[in-house]
Amino acid sequence: MSARRLLAKLHSWVGAVVALFLVAISLSGAALAFDAELFRLQYPYLASTDPARAANAPPQVDAMLGAARAGYGREFEPMGLFMPNSRVEVDTAMFYGLRPGGTGLEDTVMIVVDPATNRYRGDFILDHAWGHQLIHFHHELFAGEIAAAFVAVLGILLAAFALTGLYLWWPRHGPVRRKARVPHLSGRPLGRWYRVHSWIGFWTAIPVLVFGLTGTAVSRPDWFGGLLAKLPYETPAELAPAFARTCQGQVTPDQAIAIAQAALPGQRLATVGFAHGNEPYRLTFKSGSPLDHIEGDTVAFVHATCPGVVRTAQATGARGVLGQLMFSLHSGRSFGPVLGDLLVLIGGLASALLAGSGLYVFVARHLTRRKRAREPAWIAHPAE
Repeated sequence: MSARRLLAKLHSWVGAVVALFLVAISLSGAALAFDAELFRLQYPYLASTDPARAANAPPQVDAMLGAARAGYGREFEPMGLFMPNSRVEVDTAMFYGLRPGGTGLEDTVMIVVDPATNRYRGDFILDHAWGHQLIHFHHELFAGEIAAAFVAVLGILLAAFALTGLYLWWPRHGPVRRKARVPHLSGRPLGRWYRVHSWIGFWTAIPVLVFGLTGTAVSRPDWFGGLLAKLPYETPAELAPAFARTCQGQVTPDQAIAIAQAALPGQRLATVGFAHGNEPYRLTFKSGSPLDHIEGDTVAFVHATCPGVVRTAQATGARGVLGQLMFSLHSGRSFGPVLGDLLVLIGGLASALLAGSGLYVFVARHLTRRKRAREPAWIAHPAE
């Protein structure tokens, strides 16, 4: 068996085995082009009363936190804050933390504050949000960490299908442009779907490859052998001594932001992780042209009690640049709000259509062969 024939068999057999899972992940990924719309549809108060002012207003986190606590009206210990257009593309800010008596992610409450007015707008349980459920399904099929690892493997397989499909499609004789034309849709269904499958695979190979690899990189960056460096979530060991001592007094969120911005002039706040115990504030910022359009490409750790202690880390070198790009590329944010959503939609729908049509071709081809094998010889090979 030639190497090309072996590759074709692997492409079709492995593709058939995982096709239905790929359809589910791809369609949910396509739907995530509208995740912000889902959040706003379910919770209309995620829209600011003055979007232009909300986008440009300097962050007043102390005032927003006071409004969030007063509006929520119950005990609430904030864990962090998403500023406008960070995790979700909405123009309001969202505090998150555990509701009273809560113990896990399913008890995370989101309290919405308008940055234009610093007023409470509403609150909701994160696990009840349609947009969050869609993300949850896309990441792990509602089935935990083992399923999340399986989905990450699907991302690698999707990229492999794009590359092997492109290789198998590439004409060995004749110009590429002739084969790349829109296929004719006449003839038997098997041939028609095979031509459609091949044509879509050629024209969408690059976005399918990119979304497959970046999806795995976002979920399992450690699988890439140290090629991807992300901003630290915990205080790095080499910075820990600076935060070991305590001082008199307390650094407020606004003070922490001012301290960080003094060290990072010209950058815009994206997220806030609040200080707890001996842990410092963790603040992420977006530069003028951020690598990560979601959470930014710079992080600052600010001491909770010592105003002069701040340490920053940025995405530097090839590893840092690649690591910070992954989430932004996979979500489409790197390409802007319109083109990015369009690419996510195209990539997801194309992947689902390729998986579905590939499965149809595989099953139809094998049924046809079995039917021919059962036919009497005089029917299969009539006398001349």
